[in-house]
Amino acid sequence: MLTEAEARRKWCPYARVSVSDRKEEGNHANNRWADEPTKGANCLGSGCMAWRMVGVEKEMLLNFRDSPTVNMNRDVGTSGHKYQGGWMYEKTGEDIDGRLYDLLYRAKPDGKEVGYCGLAGRPE
Repeated sequence: MLTEAEARRKWCPYARVSVSDRKEEGNHANNRWADEPTKGANCLGSGCMAWRMVGVEKEMLLNFRDSPTVNMNRDVGTSGHKYQGGWMYEKTGEDIDGRLYDLLYRAKPDGKEVGYCGLAGRPE
């Protein structure tokens, strides 16, 4: 996931920019010249129909049940339930040593909105 400002600094493979001032023959609607992005061929962010806004950046926490960082004070497994510090339950898992944990998340304090290019599919 990227903030829109970060995305606008990335090259878009679907952008087409005229390079008709070049002397070479060929595709005059390309978006790269000499393996460098052509000016104006960056992501448009929310100005593009493919941009998908997801929400605010998240920080994640593995809250191990045998030594919890966040006291959950209730049965685990309630998706979307808020716990101390604004943490919310995502899922339960097990590490390679067999220790159970709860994956928690919350919005990052700076609150930047993030999204992705929908043409490439949702990032994992």
